[in-house]
Amino acid sequence: MAATEAVQHVRDQRGFHQSQKVICFTETPLEYAWMMCEEIETRQFAFSQCGLAFTKTWGRSKGINPVWYLDISMRGIEWLTEPINRLVAAVVNAGRFDDDIFRLTPFIELMGPTARARKEFWWECEWRLAGRDLRFTIDDVVAVFVPSDEHDVFLLCLDALRSGAGLPATKLDGIRLIDAGWGLERIIAKLAGVPDRLAGPFPS
Repeated sequence: MAATEAVQHVRDQRGFHQSQKVICFTETPLEYAWMMCEEIETRQFAFSQCGLAFTKTWGRSKGINPVWYLDISMRGIEWLTEPINRLVAAVVNAGRFDDDIFRLTPFIELMGPTARARKEFWWECEWRLAGRDLRFTIDDVVAVFVPSDEHDVFLLCLDALRSGAGLPATKLDGIRLIDAGWGLERIIAKLAGVPDRLAGPFPS
C-alpha cells in the first residue's frame, strides 16, 4: 500500500478517529486578534467574534501542545511530509493503529501552497489538545472576547448565571470583556483593569 493510500485508509477507520480529535487554540498576538474575525480571501472558515483567552502557561499545564508545521513551499526537494507519510503507511500496513506515530499526527500541519489555498502561520500559531476533554473553571479564564456592543447584554447574562448558580457576588466580577476589534492599547488597558472612562484619549 502506498503512503498516500495508507493515509486515506487511516481516515476510513471509524473507531480510530477519536484518538485524532483535537481541541484547537490560537496563539494569535493581541494586536492581530481582529484578523481572526475578518473576511480574508481564500480563508475556508468563518470565526466568531466571541471566545475565551487563557495563558500559555495554563495551557501547557493541561497538556496543550503547539502544532508542528512542515513547509511544503520548496520544489525539487523531498518535503518532510513524505517521511511522515511513510511512517504512517508502515504501521497501517502492519495493522498497528495503536502505534506511537498516531500520538504525534494530531500535532502535525502543513504550511505553504495547498490544492485549494495557501496556509501560512506567520502571525497565528495553533495549539492543540488531542484525544481527551478539557476542563477549566472561570478562574482559569484571562479574558472573554465579546463584541463591545454586546458587553451590556453579556454582563446581564453573567448576573443571571451568578444568581442562578448561587455564586458569591464577587465571583464573576474579575472577568475582563474585550473586543477583538479594539486596538492593542485599549485591550491592554482593559486587561490591566483600567476603567473605560480613563482608557480613551479624552476625559468623560
